[in-house]
Amino acid sequence: GSTGYLRGYPVRSVVGQQYHLANLEVRQQLFDIERGVSTLPFYLRRMHAAALVDAGNAFNGEIDPSEFKVGVGGALRLDFTLGYGLPGALDVGYARGLTSGGSHETWLLLTGTL
Repeated sequence: GSTGYLRGYPVRSVVGQQYHLANLEVRQQLFDIERGVSTLPFYLRRMHAAALVDAGNAFNGEIDPSEFKVGVGGALRLDFTLGYGLPGALDVGYARGLTSGGSHETWLLLTGTL
């Protein structure tokens, strides 16, 4: 998934002049696939699992760490190559906000990779 926002909380759920956020993620490779189907221009590379923790909030004035919101979740990522040279990733995930205002969040993200 994308960083820069607090996963497990609705968009624009925090407001302020200062925004402090920590996105922590641990990713473990599950499979090293490295296969394609016949001569089709689609090649599977590897699959990862991730555990994530986000903590942050927005403030006007002094920062109060006791007001930080926390979200936890997990994701699966499948890396592939399309068209004999265009790398990409399919990311499926779930996050849950643990503090007040938290919600359930799921995502399906298709991105280009390096």
